[in-house]
Parts: sequence; C-alpha cells; structure tokens
Amino acid sequence: MKLTIFNPSGKPIYEDYFESLIRMSETTALRNLSSQLILELVYGGTGTYHLRMLDYQNGKILKLLDGEDGLFNAAAEVRPQFRSGTSPAKEPFQIMLTEGVGLASPAPKVTRVYRYTNGAYHYSGKFPQQKLDDYMEKLLKESE
Repeated sequence: MKLTIFNPSGKPIYEDYFESLIRMSETTALRNLSSQLILELVYGGTGTYHLRMLDYQNGKILKLLDGEDGLFNAAAEVRPQFRSGTSPAKEPFQIMLTEGVGLASPAPKVTRVYRYTNGAYHYSGKFPQQKLDDYMEKLLKESE
C-alpha cells in the first residue's frame, strides 16, 4: 500500500509504503489547535506493528513518533496522562506500546511509555503490563 499526503495546493508532502494499514485515526494529542494523524501499520510479515504519529506544521509533515520507537505487537494506546501533578486537558497525551511474543504466549508483556518533549515523542520508561493489570484488579475489588 502507498500513503500520500498532499498540501492544500495539491503537492505531495509525505509518502510511505507498507504492507497493510491496521488502523488510522485522528487525535488532538498535543493539546493545541492542530490534529495529529495516528497510523498503525505493518511493513512486513514479522508479526510486529508500527505506530506512527504525524503532525502538519508550517506546510510540512513532522514525524512525532517514528522508527524503532513505534514498535508493538500486543497493544497500542494514545491517551491522556492522569498522573499527579499534571492537567490532562493541557498535558500532551502519552503513547503506550505493549510488546510480548504474542497474546497466546505466557511470555511477559512489557509496555513502553513515550511522552512528548522538545517537539517529538521520546521514550520515558517501561513496565510489566501484568503488574499494572494486577493492580487494576485490586482497585476494582476494593471499589465493590
């Protein structure tokens, strides 16, 4: 497949080739007046997916998350930050990408977190997804 993005005058300003498009969505992750384009892509038969986030600024397409940083194979989520000390309405969304051998495998699933700084998304750290889900389960039981 080929994706081409054109500027308002019809000139191509971005092009990418990939095997298949899993999902395409629009978000206002940067919490400003512009929208960003999120692409979940397959470039080849490796079982690994790629998340790309693109933004249109000053007549150009900027890659806010690209390359090896966008790899996942279990889950991808672009969502607000609800950490203490942040304002979800103002803070740029975070990207959470989960990898493991596959959903059916008992191998651990690890989620990498990317946060927006200096004009792009950068790696902030990782955590075992099972620990987060176990903690969520505990909180759900406490709320009954």
